Amino acid sequence: MKDIVSDFVGIIENEIQLFCQRNSMELNSFNFNEETDEESIVINFNGFDVHIFVGENLTYGYPLFEDTETTIGYCILPRFKFFFSPHYFSPYDIHNIIDYPVFETLDFHCIRDEADVLKSIHTILNFIETNLDSITDISGSLLLQKQLKENFEQDLSVVSKKITADNFKEDFRKYSEKHELNLYFHARSDLTYAFANTDKYKELDNYLKHKSKKNKLTVFEQRLHKHLEDNGYKPVSQEIKSTVKKQQKENKKNLLITFPSYIIAGILSIVTFELVSAFTYASFSDGIYRFLGSSDASTFSFFIILVSYKCILTSIAEALFKKKVHPSARHEKDNKKATLILTVLCFAIVAICGVYNYFFKVCSVAIHDTGIFVGTKVSNEIVPFENNKVEFILIEGYTDPESNTYHNSSEDKELYIVVDKDYEDWFLADYENPQELSETLNLLKEKNIDTVSMKDFEDFENACLYNEN
Repeated sequence: MKDIVSDFVGIIENEIQLFCQRNSMELNSFNFNEETDEESIVINFNGFDVHIFVGENLTYGYPLFEDTETTIGYCILPRFKFFFSPHYFSPYDIHNIIDYPVFETLDFHCIRDEADVLKSIHTILNFIETNLDSITDISGSLLLQKQLKENFEQDLSVVSKKITADNFKEDFRKYSEKHELNLYFHARSDLTYAFANTDKYKELDNYLKHKSKKNKLTVFEQRLHKHLEDNGYKPVSQEIKSTVKKQQKENKKNLLITFPSYIIAGILSIVTFELVSAFTYASFSDGIYRFLGSSDASTFSFFIILVSYKCILTSIAEALFKKKVHPSARHEKDNKKATLILTVLCFAIVAICGVYNYFFKVCSVAIHDTGIFVGTKVSNEIVPFENNKVEFILIEGYTDPESNTYHNSSEDKELYIVVDKDYEDWFLADYENPQELSETLNLLKEKNIDTVSMKDFEDFENACLYNEN
């Protein structure tokens, strides 16, 4: 499916231009910050400036009515800068000071298309335009300035207790960004998202009450809590509901890709490890005339391979079934390049893990002309037929837990192999049918290799515990 390419910055700049024309203001241009990979534009007002930062996956700003579990998208984040403070204040800080009665999203993290861009920038500019006189008053009022600073310090004490005034003097940018990050992850706004999505308020109400008792709510959260209580937790506006519904729809699409990707990745991971075992078996020298079995590959490697396959499959599925919307042609090119690099890297990781397990992790046991071959491809030895290194345990059957009936037919028997007393990582002898198992047992007897017989797996577990102690 062909991608749709739209220049989000151009849309935002056009709306800001119209805003400036309506208010007889000078229009500035967007600047790109290569270090942070974000773009910004400044709107100059009388007594303050508004900086609007845009970019992908920016982890700062308060995510009100947004799904914080899957907040992946383009961001538009306005910040207010006054001459009396070095800090950049969020729209929610301003919301507090002017006591704005409309509680709506003003920091946007889930923008996915042109319609979202227009709606978001309209909301931000409308907030500024509607409250322009009140915001301008802040720059000329010592009382409002004092309140703004006190609110900032209150929020700092809630979400960034370890950051002090001296820290800001030491490295203002570092600690400002850290506080913004803390604020972003502090916000349990997934609860406001759930509330907006279902109108169910109990969980959100309990959370706000609990945090309020511990004085762990930001100033905005305190006001939000009071607003919701005073208004009986009335459902949010239809506009917010439609935005939340759009997020939920997108999340469902992602799940339809994620779950099948994990399932197929799991199957491919198992196949990869089976191939490693097959190569191990096929690569034995002529001196080996009976392969008995191999341990499983590393569990950690299995997890790494699973994640790698999942990334590859997700990239392929998104390319085939999702309509991608790019902020700009540059973003499209960068994203495709990043996806290609990630895919190649994931394939390389799968190959490296497979080779690593083949040479270093898969322990094999086989009958050799002169003894028992045991070990990995890199580290192995041939021990005498009579030895304490390799143990063979024949499980005669099993007990059905429901009927308490014991079954010990030839199909129910299993041969376990334990190497170096490692009873936690025992592995099953390799045979396809009871006849092969019988042949293996006869061969072990012929070579005077001891085989310990046990009634069932429970007896084996008890013996393992005894041996380990």
